[in-house]
Amino acid sequence: MKRILNVGCGRDTYGTDFIDINPKRPEVIRCDVDEEEFPYKENTFDEVYAKFIFEHLKNPNNFLKRVHKILKKGGKLVLITDNAGCWVFHFPLKFLYSKQHYENSVREGVLDRHYALYTPLHLKNHLEVAGFRRIKISYFWFEDKTTSLKNKILFKILVFVARVISVFTPKKISFPHIKCVAIK
Repeated sequence: MKRILNVGCGRDTYGTDFIDINPKRPEVIRCDVDEEEFPYKENTFDEVYAKFIFEHLKNPNNFLKRVHKILKKGGKLVLITDNAGCWVFHFPLKFLYSKQHYENSVREGVLDRHYALYTPLHLKNHLEVAGFRRIKISYFWFEDKTTSLKNKILFKILVFVARVISVFTPKKISFPHIKCVAIK
């Protein structure tokens, strides 16, 4: 059976094992992946899935070294984070996405903070230093994580505008997220 660790899973159920700093379900193990060793032995996992956690880390290289340690040889890291080059994170209106990075006011618990945004080159540099190889990086669209009606409406407008902008601009400024797949 393929073992998949979902790091910083929140309510996400993808994977076989789950760790998060603020567990939302009983099967999720509490672990501050920025400060603590993962509660698993070396060479345990076929895949580590880390979605929207990298931008929250004070010590991203320590995190990647810990991931590398618990992956089996040939194991895969799937890392999804915000794209520093995307125009939406530099947008002057105060709505969900700009609040996350400029005001740091959209949080789930007191430990939920943003520390950095990354470009594909930054991510590739971090992954290579941690020992990963065969790194593939791609851009992708938003996910609707909004809760209020106001933010849902703003989100729909934002996605529409982003899709129109992406017709005329390069992906590096029009797509808000970056996905990295790297092999141990």
